[in-house]
Amino acid sequence: MLLWLRRSLLSALWYPPLSLQVLLDTNFLNMSVVNKLDIARGMLYLHSSRPPLLHRDLKASNILIDTAVSSGVLCSRAIICDFGLSRLETMPTQREASEQASLVGTVATMAPEVISGDRYTAAADVYSFGIVIWELFSG
Repeated sequence: MLLWLRRSLLSALWYPPLSLQVLLDTNFLNMSVVNKLDIARGMLYLHSSRPPLLHRDLKASNILIDTAVSSGVLCSRAIICDFGLSRLETMPTQREASEQASLVGTVATMAPEVISGDRYTAAADVYSFGIVIWELFSG
């Protein structure tokens, strides 16, 4: 783990990560560069914890693409970031219930049930993941 962290820090100094949104906006997106499985594995990791951690604002600008050259080959990985709105999936307190009513996150990637006022669940994060994948394929 420490070796991976060192490599990540060193690669970040030489190749600063870009957000997926920047790559989409500049049409500099090569589908082989973005590992969609990295995003899926990241969401699986968050949702597999007990209680599950909900990101609540998954979108292209909250996914960083880290690139590095390893043995002459360009390698990249997707990293989920910006956990400012994330919460544990537990019974909501009164404060969280009022926060839920105020719609936190980005409406363009928000699940319809969250927009209509239902409780945020892991399924809403999966919906947001689907929107990100759709953006990748549609450019």
